Amino acid sequence: MAVAVFFGAHADDIELGASGTCAKLCAVGFDVRIVVATDELNPANASTRRNEAKGAAAILGVPPERVHFLGLPDGQFRCNRDTVAQVKNLVSALDLCPDVVFTHTEADSHQDHVELTRIVKAAFRRVAIVKYRVRSSAIPSHFEPTISGDISRYVNLKSAALCQHKSQIALRRVGDLVREHSESFELEIQEAAANYRPILDHVNDVPFSRLWMPLCAKGTITVIAQSRQLLRPYNPVCRRVPSDLLLVTQLQGELLQVMRTQPGLRSISVQEGDEVQLDGLPVGASVILGGPYVNRAAKAFCDQIASLRFRFDPASTEYLIDTHTGTVFEPMFKSLSDTTFELTRDYGLLTIGRMHNPDPKREEAIVIAAMGVHAPGTVAAFSCLLLPEHIARIVDDARRVIEGSADCAQWVIPSDANGIPLVSEIEAHIGASRLPQRAKDRPRAMGIALAS
Repeated sequence: MAVAVFFGAHADDIELGASGTCAKLCAVGFDVRIVVATDELNPANASTRRNEAKGAAAILGVPPERVHFLGLPDGQFRCNRDTVAQVKNLVSALDLCPDVVFTHTEADSHQDHVELTRIVKAAFRRVAIVKYRVRSSAIPSHFEPTISGDISRYVNLKSAALCQHKSQIALRRVGDLVREHSESFELEIQEAAANYRPILDHVNDVPFSRLWMPLCAKGTITVIAQSRQLLRPYNPVCRRVPSDLLLVTQLQGELLQVMRTQPGLRSISVQEGDEVQLDGLPVGASVILGGPYVNRAAKAFCDQIASLRFRFDPASTEYLIDTHTGTVFEPMFKSLSDTTFELTRDYGLLTIGRMHNPDPKREEAIVIAAMGVHAPGTVAAFSCLLLPEHIARIVDDARRVIEGSADCAQWVIPSDANGIPLVSEIEAHIGASRLPQRAKDRPRAMGIALAS
């Protein structure tokens, strides 16, 4: 079982800065411990605050025997050999081997908060450090969170835990009970840190990070762009949609934020489809942009994975086919003149597959193909890799492929003429299945060709 240890300089700090996350990790079954660093100099006050801390922890899901106290003097301790040894001795006595440690951000004006973080970092040199802020002393201009988690289910527990600190409420030190529905953290991965990803996956449950963090951890992200010399035989009138360059730039910008939390990600590169051999893909994840008519890498990818359920019509690529049911997904057009048609509805196809490597010593490559019958369909498929509200629709099934419990996942994504996905109409297929032989004539169940 993965272990998370929450450190707070004072008895109410964890409740103020990270108690929603603490409750979330307890709820999903992680071994969660709480360590309070200081005691007040007055013994009676110290005892009161310890009892309040235990009461708050119990509400969050941490039993009293997993709440520990270092007993350092409030306002008077420093990071030195003795205090670091004290933390190490506590961990040793409890036989703890934490995978993730939570502590204060250094963007803080309270000396106790900063000194405790220095102690924690010195005591845990091979652990992922997650740093939270306490609003009463945080320095917002210096706090740079890289991960964020949804705590909407645990807001009431956070408020109830804060209410346990009656001595601080009476002194108006706790202030208004925070009711925000998310908690943000700085993440610091120390050398040789390992086994922290299961916990971080629950802490950092923003859809974009849930999809891309495990992909970034694999090493290299390669974007395989469309081949410029390949053109469709005809191009219907399309409304303006984002260019390939803009889409790739947006993805690179978002991934650079993820890179800050993933020491395993070495690079984000862009190549043209003509230059790529799929059997020589680097370890990591590759993103193919554009369908088989405009990207040779896309065609090679579709040809190599026999278990794909949704495919482009091999004769014309002017529509998608469900090879299990024979359903055809065909774009719709509006007639502007006898020879000109405007695209009003397109289809994108998003596929995530594992490329099996004949060399057993090499890890399988993950390939993600965002394809469309026309440009709006490609944009719609790509946006499901980029925009949080669209990623949320695919992330759980995509993770099954990334983690190895499925060979491929596909989504047929209807879009309007601007490349905006019609999310409620997305059709998904997960797993591997035998590709049936294509019939001569297939019924068109969706997308009548012309709409006047």
